[in-house]
Amino acid sequence: MKKLLTVLILLLSIAGSNLLLSQALTGKISGTVKDRKTGETMPGVNVVIEGTLKGAATGADGEFTIDGVPRGTYNLNFTFISYEPLTLQGIEVNPGVTTGIEALMADASIELGDIVVVATKRNDSEVSVMTNIKNSR
Repeated sequence: MKKLLTVLILLLSIAGSNLLLSQALTGKISGTVKDRKTGETMPGVNVVIEGTLKGAATGADGEFTIDGVPRGTYNLNFTFISYEPLTLQGIEVNPGVTTGIEALMADASIELGDIVVVATKRNDSEVSVMTNIKNSR
């Protein structure tokens, strides 16, 4: 029993040190996305590290965090419907450090001209004939 306990403690300490080591080798990218014109925070923006599968979406407060990013320099891509895609280049990530970002996205929606809807009444179907008879009484 004592030997089993010793082995268990040894395994847990190795697993814990590996977890701490992996965290020490990576950093975080965290920030806020806002509308360039109004300054309002933007929920639901997709934030992706270019060339990787790592990314996040902004929360209701417009904030995001990407954990476990290895040391290096990265480009961040921001996309959202009806906004121009944004790329922030040269974002440096260091182990054990959270890199702060503030992204300002520009509205790309367009205003269309007037739309005219034209409709005609069909008189050649059974339903329209029955409706005409019913309305004539």
